Amino acid sequence: MRMMMALVILGVLLLFSSFYFGVKFFDGKLEEDSYNAAIDYDKKKKIIKDNDISIVVDSIKFDGKLCSITGDVKNAENIFTLKFDAPSTKLDIPQNVEIKNGKFIINLKDITEGNYLIVAEVKVKDELVRLEKSVYIKK
Repeated sequence: MRMMMALVILGVLLLFSSFYFGVKFFDGKLEEDSYNAAIDYDKKKKIIKDNDISIVVDSIKFDGKLCSITGDVKNAENIFTLKFDAPSTKLDIPQNVEIKNGKFIINLKDITEGNYLIVAEVKVKDELVRLEKSVYIKK
């Protein structure tokens, strides 16, 4: 009888813990056509891997309240868009992005310390792929 009660209590605890973590970590986003989205995702990841494409950060420099990030997108034919993003806060960050000959310079004002993303969309063999590079800004 004690063993059965222990198993019932354990089962209830597991059930409530799964509800707790499901509510805490599920962001509410569902992909409408998940099968085709997964195939498209795998196709683009394969293009990135096969062509050895990546975002390379050369330097992060501070000059007072200004932060300048320089780098390039390795092995990309054409940088379509490039932006600096704060996914954890979802704040819009004022930025000035310059792209010349595959190299980029991102100038930021009043940036706080933390984790950010550099997001680039590049064209590779007539396919638009999205790259992300995580950077930590430390003053």
